[in-house]
Amino acid sequence: MKKTTARNNKNTHDNMAELARRFSTVQIPTAVERGRFLKICQTAGERVAAREGFNGIGLLTEKALHAVLKDFYEPNPAHQEIVVGSQVADICINNHIIEIQSHSLTGMHGKIKQYLSEGYTVTIVLPLLVEKKLTWIDPVSKEATIPRKSPRSATIYDTTRELMRLRPFLTDSRICVEFCFISALEYRLRDGWSHDGKRGSQRLELMPVDLHQIVSFTTKEDYGVLIPNDLKKSFTSADFALAAGIPRPVASTCLTLLNQLTLVNRIGKLGRSYLYSLPIEPPCATAQISD
Repeated sequence: MKKTTARNNKNTHDNMAELARRFSTVQIPTAVERGRFLKICQTAGERVAAREGFNGIGLLTEKALHAVLKDFYEPNPAHQEIVVGSQVADICINNHIIEIQSHSLTGMHGKIKQYLSEGYTVTIVLPLLVEKKLTWIDPVSKEATIPRKSPRSATIYDTTRELMRLRPFLTDSRICVEFCFISALEYRLRDGWSHDGKRGSQRLELMPVDLHQIVSFTTKEDYGVLIPNDLKKSFTSADFALAAGIPRPVASTCLTLLNQLTLVNRIGKLGRSYLYSLPIEPPCATAQISD
C-alpha cells in the first residue's frame, strides 16, 4: 500500500490535469488568475520580510495564507471582514459569504447555520498543499536553513476528511466547498522538546507561493470526481484504494462519504469488509465535459 500511495503522489499533477479535462468541478487557473495569485503572494512575502527578519513571523493576528486567499477571492477591502449578525465574515458581497479556513473545517457548523438562516449563500475555501518546502529557524540566532521539500503531496482524496466534517450541509445547494491546491513555504522555529528541536516545534508561518488547481463541490454530482475508473461491479474499500492509488483508511472515509451521497451503494459484506456497487446510472456522468 505504501508503494501505491507513492505512485499517486508522484503523479498528482498529471492526475489533476486529467480530472480537470473530464470534470467541470476541477479548475486549472488561467494565466491571469495565476499571475494575480503570485502577485498577492509576493506582496504578502514582502510584508513578512519587513517584520525585522524572522523575529516578526507569525506575530500578526492574521496569517499570510489566510490573507493571501482572502485577497485572491476578493481584493476589495470594503467587502472583507463584514459583520453578519453575531459573526464576522471574511468576505461578504451582496447575499454571498466566503469563509477562508486555513485549518480544519471543524467548528464551522454554527457559522454556516446562521448565514443560511439569514438568507446568505456560502462558499467555504480550504487550502491543500500539493508541494511544501520547510525552513527551520534557529530561536537564538534567527538563522534559517535552506528550504527542503516535503515528500507529502495532497491529492483530490485529501478533500474527503474535511468534507466529512460538513456532512449535514453537503446536499444543500446554498453551500459550495472549494479546495485550493497550492505550493507553500513553511517556517518553523526549532524550539521543540527533542534534541534537535524539531519535535513539538512551533510553526511560525506558512507562506503560499503558487496556485495549481481549484476543486469545487456544490452539487451532489460534483462528488463523482472522487470515483476512480475501472472499479469492479462490486468492490470493497481495498479495491477502491487500489483503483484510486490511496491508502485504505482514506478509501474507507471516501466511501462513507459517497455512500451518504448515494453515489455508491453499500450492498452487503465480504468477510469483514463492506461491499459496494455503483448506481446503474452513475450520477457523476453529468459532471463530465465533452471534448
